[in-house]
Amino acid sequence: MYVEQKLEDSEAAEQYCAEIGRADAYMQLLDMYLDPQDGKDPMFTAAVRLLHNHGESLDPLQVLE
Repeated sequence: MYVEQKLEDSEAAEQYCAEIGRADAYMQLLDMYLDPQDGKDPMFTAAVRLLHNHGESLDPLQVLE
């Protein structure tokens, strides 16, 4: 997925989510930030930024899970 290539640039990843316009895109990005796979550390700063900038687009119950 293109977003995975841009994870290090959280602004570009968020822009990509906005461009594709899928309702679940921000949630998928949040999941990638919190559980990046491949032994990488979670990207908490990027996750907080995403919640701050696009929290209204996320389902609160899904975020808490």
